[in-house]
Amino acid sequence: MTAGQFIDLQFPRKLQFLFEPFDYKVLYGGRGGIKSWSIAQALICIAYDRPTRILCLRELQKSIEESVHELLSLQIKRLGLEWFFKIEKQGITGQWVTDANGERRRSEIVFSGLRDTQNLKSYENFDIFFLEEAANVTKRSWGIIMPTLRKAGSELWIAFNPELTTDPTYEMWVLHPPPGTKAVMTSYLDNPWLTDKLHRQIEHMRRTDPDGFLNVYGGHCRTSLEGAVYATDLRLLTARGGIRNVPYDPALPVHTYWDLGFADQTAIWFVQSAGFEHRVIDFYRNRGVGLPHYIAELQKRSYVYGTHYMPHDARAHQLGTGKSVEELAKAAGLKVKIVPNIGLKNGLNAVRTVLPVTFFDEEKTHDGLDAVRRYRFKVDPETKQFSKEPMHEDHSNPADALRMFAVAVTVPLKPAPPEQPRGQGRAAHSPWS
Repeated sequence: MTAGQFIDLQFPRKLQFLFEPFDYKVLYGGRGGIKSWSIAQALICIAYDRPTRILCLRELQKSIEESVHELLSLQIKRLGLEWFFKIEKQGITGQWVTDANGERRRSEIVFSGLRDTQNLKSYENFDIFFLEEAANVTKRSWGIIMPTLRKAGSELWIAFNPELTTDPTYEMWVLHPPPGTKAVMTSYLDNPWLTDKLHRQIEHMRRTDPDGFLNVYGGHCRTSLEGAVYATDLRLLTARGGIRNVPYDPALPVHTYWDLGFADQTAIWFVQSAGFEHRVIDFYRNRGVGLPHYIAELQKRSYVYGTHYMPHDARAHQLGTGKSVEELAKAAGLKVKIVPNIGLKNGLNAVRTVLPVTFFDEEKTHDGLDAVRRYRFKVDPETKQFSKEPMHEDHSNPADALRMFAVAVTVPLKPAPPEQPRGQGRAAHSPWS
């Protein structure tokens, strides 16, 4: 194809709103609904029609292979636009053109992981932000990207397969969308180019696993994730009103419970306890930063701290200083106790024991609870049955930190001088009981 020739578009009518002016364009639903395929085609057409700066994001992107780079490249080749776009390993650019003001401009498409993008302000002048596989985007990450959309006429495009109705992405863009949002649900029924092979796979799942079919291909939310470790416990927690506004009580100390990581995440729960009741008032996690970062995060919060509970590997984990995390934390003035290692099974049971007497702040712990909901058992590759061991992934770090909390409040620690926190006994029972 050369300049002046028409582009052969294959675009479902339902998705033509992508070419209309909306602040937020949301495509969600099941597999086979050509969400990403249609968005990629629309982005290439827009970048060909006029100079456009596009940032393609994912929550996590360890390499360019995990981005939509290949999908966009395939669309460029399918549309015969190799003569116009230059496809490079780290990005895609269009030809230079001169606009009505005599300025030379060109289209530019770049790729990044949302958590790896330290300063999104550098992308404030971009025209379109495309967030792929957005189901796992955390509430914290949404809070980072939304203020970046400052340029007049800039748009945020979102594509995801929903999982839980409590997921931040589903709540924000389907249940309570902001003004200027156009959200459209698609499924394989909206795909006029569905292959016979995929249709057979869909029909097989519909017959053998109706519930899975509704989520995977129908695009409907699950009531809980398959194999979720705490599915029943969290359902009961929600039913009894255990997730609500939980204010900070300055008369009670705030204890923190940690799971440590560097390349992995470090996760911290902030808890106040009164009698047999526990109030989880805050949560924080990050990765790739050292202990000083987390101490600074503690200091940002206007809490009066009690004890900081860490896992047993805090005594061996090194941060390049020759000292353990426990030693470094104590040197920084933190009162640290090590949670005993009682084994995974006993730890999981401890969590199930404390959840019925625990309240979580709905807003500040949303990110942590979302990870705990996604904490799942491994699947045996041969039998396809769930094992008794949870998967180790991003969701496991907040779940492990929650386990530190449960073990610390249910298992006697090594003898130590009795703690006399301010306000002890002030609230013998919950004001929400």
